[in-house]
Amino acid sequence: QQAGFGLWKGKKNPEGSRWVSRNRKRDKRTLSELLADLKSLCSEHQLPPPSNCITILGSPVGLPHLESNAAMDLVQALPFPNLAQLPDKQSRLLLLRETTSKASNHLARCMPPSTANRALRFHDEKVLDIVLDVLELPRSQLTALTKTEIGLPLAHGGLGFRSLADSAQLCYLASVSS
Repeated sequence: QQAGFGLWKGKKNPEGSRWVSRNRKRDKRTLSELLADLKSLCSEHQLPPPSNCITILGSPVGLPHLESNAAMDLVQALPFPNLAQLPDKQSRLLLLRETTSKASNHLARCMPPSTANRALRFHDEKVLDIVLDVLELPRSQLTALTKTEIGLPLAHGGLGFRSLADSAQLCYLASVSS
């Protein structure tokens, strides 16, 4: 905060504008410049640089590479192995759609796509593994048409499992603009 990193969010400051740093100057630095400043401030005050993220409302917040690792940990903790063991195929699909996909969709909406991409690709692979198991179809027999049908919405005759990695940019932009 003493270096101008504290922000007023949503409230008007005495000058009447929003999102102004404490030193009341618009901050036009790039992310890499801000990270370099943060690292220099840490070394100047003999503090270790940030080594992990905090999770706010289910999404990791911190340095980009740390966010990416934390997102991967969150996705790996989802109960994919448990879903694969359920005997009922319909239950597997319903639980997959209603639990794991929604949790990862939250990451796609709240994290920059460049940061969340690795975790979302991992999620897509795990979802595809479970769906192929339900369909009793080996990955070697997966055609482009079948993959398209898996990703189509239920209302259009598909299974409703769209690729989060492919739609991450749209999800994030929709979240930022709302």
